[in-house]
Amino acid sequence: MSQAIESTIPYYQYLDHQSKLTAPKDKTNIEIPDLITLYHLMYFTRSFDQKAVALQRTGRLGTYASSLGQEAIGTAIGIAMETSDVFLPSYREYAAQLI
Repeated sequence: MSQAIESTIPYYQYLDHQSKLTAPKDKTNIEIPDLITLYHLMYFTRSFDQKAVALQRTGRLGTYASSLGQEAIGTAIGIAMETSDVFLPSYREYAAQLI
């Protein structure tokens, strides 16, 4: 069997787990306070998700689809939305709903 396509997905990290800048300032096009705000929103979503999973596993919450690992895209959607936008959520878009 031959391989038809080879691709890579770029990975960018601007802040570490302690909100410290990991990329040089001239490489980022977003201000540090904004990066920290986005990081905190993703962390809040992960905390919400962990609590919801715990409630679901103890029978105190119905069906719940975890958003583990998808916090960034939901946060980006929520931040990018304008007040006139219409958001029709589905599973795993809790970050956008929380924002």
